[in-house]
Amino acid sequence: MFVPMSNFYYGEKNTYLAALSEVRHRRHDLTPFLTFALGGLSKEVSRLTKLLRDAVSKELYRGLMHELFVRLESTRKRVIVRRQLELLRLLLDKEETVEFRRFLLEARHLYTKHKDQPSAIARDLSRLLDLGAVKIDWDQALGPDRSLISVNLDWPSTITDTEFFEKIKKLPKSKDYSFLTKP
Repeated sequence: MFVPMSNFYYGEKNTYLAALSEVRHRRHDLTPFLTFALGGLSKEVSRLTKLLRDAVSKELYRGLMHELFVRLESTRKRVIVRRQLELLRLLLDKEETVEFRRFLLEARHLYTKHKDQPSAIARDLSRLLDLGAVKIDWDQALGPDRSLISVNLDWPSTITDTEFFEKIKKLPKSKDYSFLTKP
């Protein structure tokens, strides 16, 4: 496996140059440079491992969400499911979490046919939250009443078919958007 180290070296240029200088001062004892290089290799391998793990998790997530959601039977549920799947796809295409209000703006195009767009998106997100498919985290650094939204990448490994359909049955029929307020 090839691990590109140039980005690490560029990012740690001063440390890199210091390690090379120390090698010269120690009469070409490579220990300082090897220590630096192995530390960098460890960081880069960890970064690549995380990227691969996230990519695999996202693909498992996509497969499970499609498999479970399309098995819902009524026409009305299938229309709602298509929107929810699109919301999940938008979130899966993000690198990490996304600021909740920005996500709402990005998802707005999915609700152009609705008279009450905010209520429709809130209902869909509330259902995804109740299913455990997404998570909302309150981040004080963003300011008061601001939050981050992301997919729950652990969801495919924690939910069973039976549990999914039980949760679907228990979803509230009323318009409960309490998830939009801070816990």
